[in-house]
Amino acid sequence: MQTKFRVLLMMFAVLFLSFVSSVSHAQYLENVGPVTVTTDKPDYAPRSNAVFTGTGFQPNETVQLRVKNLFRACNTVTTDSSYLPWTVTADANGGFVTNWVVC
Repeated sequence: MQTKFRVLLMMFAVLFLSFVSSVSHAQYLENVGPVTVTTDKPDYAPRSNAVFTGTGFQPNETVQLRVKNLFRACNTVTTDSSYLPWTVTADANGGFVTNWVVC
């Protein structure tokens, strides 16, 4: 009986967390809207310039960007192979364009 109760409790917890997650994501989209950050190329040579374009942010919102090297850590500063973050400010339309020099 106790095992069935635990299974039932776990199922309830999973359903509850799924509901909370979907509600908060829906609330986020309602409050902020869909945001995107894209790059000008799918891959970059070392020491080339990557251009990041963002849209859908709030006007004058401060946006923090961080690049993570998935394949080869090169001068990264954190244990998860991330480089130092930098911030940009969205323009009056909620967009930005920024550059980053590839390691």
